[in-house]
Amino acid sequence: MKRKLRTIAKNLKTKERVLVTLLFAFVLSCMSIGYAYYQTELNLEANIRLLKGDLEITSASVYKTKNSSLVGELGISRSETNSMVALLSEYTVELTGLDKNNYFNVRYIITNNSNKTYTYTKLNNYYANYTGANPADLRAPKLYGIIPGDKILPGESRTVDLIYIASSDVETSTFNVIPSFIFDSSDPEVAVPSMNTSLDSHNLILGDDNLASVGIEIINGFETTVKYTLTINTDKYELTNSSGSSSNFSNTLEPGDLKKTKIYFKLLDQSVANEDTSFDLTLTLEDGTVYYVGNITIGKNVVPDLTKVIAKVNEENSHDITGWTGHYILNVDITNNYDVDINSWTVYAYPKESSSIVSAGSSSNTVSFEDGVIKITSKELYSDNLIKINKGTTYTTGDITIEYGGPSFEIEKFVVVANVENVDPDVNTYYKEKILNGADPVLPTGNENFIPVIISDNGTVTRARISDEWYKYSEQRWANAVLLKEGFRYNYYYAEGSTVDTRDIAGYFVWIPRYKYELFNVTTTNNKIDPISINIFFENTNTTPSTGNTNGSYLTHPAFTYINKNGFWFGKFELTTDYNTLPNVTPMRNVSIFDLYNSSLNYKSALNSHMMTNMEWGAVTYLTYSKYGRGTTEVSINNTSTTGGGSFGSLNSYPQSTTGNITGVFDMNGCSAEYVTSTITGVQSGNYSTFYDSLTDYKLGDAITETAGWFNDARSYFTTTEQYLVRGGNYKEGTNAGLNYYWHRNGNAGNNDSSRMALDI
Repeated sequence: MKRKLRTIAKNLKTKERVLVTLLFAFVLSCMSIGYAYYQTELNLEANIRLLKGDLEITSASVYKTKNSSLVGELGISRSETNSMVALLSEYTVELTGLDKNNYFNVRYIITNNSNKTYTYTKLNNYYANYTGANPADLRAPKLYGIIPGDKILPGESRTVDLIYIASSDVETSTFNVIPSFIFDSSDPEVAVPSMNTSLDSHNLILGDDNLASVGIEIINGFETTVKYTLTINTDKYELTNSSGSSSNFSNTLEPGDLKKTKIYFKLLDQSVANEDTSFDLTLTLEDGTVYYVGNITIGKNVVPDLTKVIAKVNEENSHDITGWTGHYILNVDITNNYDVDINSWTVYAYPKESSSIVSAGSSSNTVSFEDGVIKITSKELYSDNLIKINKGTTYTTGDITIEYGGPSFEIEKFVVVANVENVDPDVNTYYKEKILNGADPVLPTGNENFIPVIISDNGTVTRARISDEWYKYSEQRWANAVLLKEGFRYNYYYAEGSTVDTRDIAGYFVWIPRYKYELFNVTTTNNKIDPISINIFFENTNTTPSTGNTNGSYLTHPAFTYINKNGFWFGKFELTTDYNTLPNVTPMRNVSIFDLYNSSLNYKSALNSHMMTNMEWGAVTYLTYSKYGRGTTEVSINNTSTTGGGSFGSLNSYPQSTTGNITGVFDMNGCSAEYVTSTITGVQSGNYSTFYDSLTDYKLGDAITETAGWFNDARSYFTTTEQYLVRGGNYKEGTNAGLNYYWHRNGNAGNNDSSRMALDI
């Protein structure tokens, strides 16, 4: 036993070696002192302790082998610091013969019995005591079931396969192997560079041509160029292109590149043509690193798992109109593979070449053509009746006439969005956080370009599954959404769980939930107090607003009572070109308050877009100063002239954010001074409406009087000639800038002035 632990410690790097040395000392202590100490927490060194249980390997066994065997026992162990766990095992493997297909497979079950989430970071493999070939001559071990960045949630178990494979020139060899799975539990979570992949579906239908296909998206999350190949672990099918020719889809990606393609699987073994065949799809880098993409199931009668509604061209009834040049009749069959009926649906048809299409219409279905996309909805053309599709049945759209000029008409792909019956939004459908008391994010109905998202530390944007936990204000993770660009290039529909191409995003927004706060500095004498953590309680519009006006009483923040809604969406960054809201670019400056105000109103009027009010700035500031944001920690200045400090998507923590992480609001300290809709009564710039104005005097909730003197932010109210306010300060103002900063302006365009968008949905 002592020899084994010494062997592990000898071969581990410094950080892991310390952990294993501690484990060694712990075991020796138990052996010499007695069993009574074994179940007692043992403090060995400051901030380092060994625990029994928590995240651990609960099972390890030889799963499959070919011309190989286990010599002796398979042991497991574990060590932990406050931020890292190493799950180790040790065993001896014997590989026999010259066959390159010989392998040794150990299956682990990793279980998280703690109340923390652990992030898998890497696998360390160390060899010792080998005879025969040097293990370095073996092919790199393959790991399935987990990739760097995967999270093991409390109560979750993960099955992981580790496979050692012989090379064709390696003769019989025996070696001691010590794999260690390294997990991180630090807060904030560490972004681990990796290859990120996603599939359109995992269950594929085998066509009559013996081919099945799936869309795959691959993102290079590394800072270097990588070359990869795709492989599958079955001899029943092979990877091919659309014509059935073999392909490993090898490709090279530059840092941050995204590759979207369709891959095909061709049936090789006709004896399983009518069976469901499952296998793994993996991605391998040149250095041998393997990433698990997903498990694929193919069969004649397999039901697709993600796109459970199939839309395809009805070839028999789709054709050019004879004698009528430039017209095409399109028919689409829609099959319902859900277990319940579909009560409404939309089909998006994306032409390969849209510039030549003039129009699209139907005699029975509601059809439109806009921005190069044909949209077929479930309403009948001359009535308000919805066209429903019963479970297990197929609906045919009927004749849709496409008028075009130029290249012949061809559809690149169809996307179907279906709404199913028997879904109650209040029963286990939408995730809701209990502490918000009904002030959860509000998403627009009928607007597929405004979608909820999860943003990882490396900037990857994923469409959120609204039934899952996609925000948690109790852990300073605020809800985020993005507004997608419109037009032919951008109108692709993103399914839940899919990665959103950041080039398709027009704006990032953060949800600010409705709340009341405990008044803490009600004064008419500009009293200054030290920064405090503001007490906040979330509420919804069904709660009678609090109207306190003395210290210790509660006031529903005026930003919410003014619009009488459960919250608002606040621009994550300052305004950028064309009134977008994007990171890592120069803000839109040199624009007058008149243009900022009116253009913001017209930007997305259906979403009640507007230039932010002074009260909305105050509401975000107070939420930041609560336990749900930074508390009494100052938001760091963005001392660059670029939104997000030019570093959004490249850090592990974000002190320039209102939450200290990537989910918060950026640029409220520095970057540009930001115009808000606040002015002296009667003073307007052109047709500057008073509808959203906070106006005139200091008000409770506006982060002016109550927070006077906090963090030494500069302050100067209206003058006789400069009767508009800017907030936050610009990147040149150093410690003078901050969330409590306010200064006067004349309403004209300024070199260092911008603004911010908000949405009342």
